[in-house]
Amino acid sequence: MEDEPSDPAIDTATGLRYAGGRPALYQRLLGRFEVTQQDVVTRIDAAVGRGDMVEAYRLAHTLKSAAATVGAMPLSDAARALEAAYAAGRTAVAEAALTELRERFDEAMRVIRARLGTDPAPPG
Repeated sequence: MEDEPSDPAIDTATGLRYAGGRPALYQRLLGRFEVTQQDVVTRIDAAVGRGDMVEAYRLAHTLKSAAATVGAMPLSDAARALEAAYAAGRTAVAEAALTELRERFDEAMRVIRARLGTDPAPPG
């Protein structure tokens, strides 16, 4: 696990710290993140679409913490920015933050899926 290739989307050392230095636990945390967060951006979009900003805020807050736990710090930071924009009622800022979050989410999931061996089949 420590010899995983470095990728800015996932800080393995941080994730391992959250896992108490146990690679097997960290691997399980990555798997749990993939399963529980795989549709979080869609859920945020749906909440925003129906005007449920409390739910959008809650989802961003949960993602912030979950991403930090697996070492996906750029994603955690993007979720934090989105959470803050929702809390302040800053719609334009939230739109930009959600765009950033989508990009960081895609990067993090790409790395997580590669590490778990669950890459989706390429289109075609």
